[in-house]
Amino acid sequence: MAEAEVAKLEERPDEELLAELNLPEPEALDSPDEVRDFLKAELPQRLKTRALRRLWRLNPMLANLDGLVDYGEDYTDAAILETVEITKGPCAGGFDTCHRITGPHEPVGEA
Repeated sequence: MAEAEVAKLEERPDEELLAELNLPEPEALDSPDEVRDFLKAELPQRLKTRALRRLWRLNPMLANLDGLVDYGEDYTDAAILETVEITKGPCAGGFDTCHRITGPHEPVGEA
């Protein structure tokens, strides 16, 4: 699809595009096959992203958070984040700067 066509699609409201192509709202898709067909349509990326979010909820294999997800934590909560303390001075290995990682809620003090 040409950039001009993409720009035109981006300007149009979602409801208008879906009605024109006779497609349901992405959140109303009931199967992975419906999501696949939805993604094949010439739609702006924002609608395709909504359909992919729906796919994640439809497929238990994709929705299963088994604890092995690297980015599964809530990194917007500063209380759970690790803190890195940088100190100057002699460190192990002869380095002049040390980095010490502290866990959540652990006060950062002198190394």
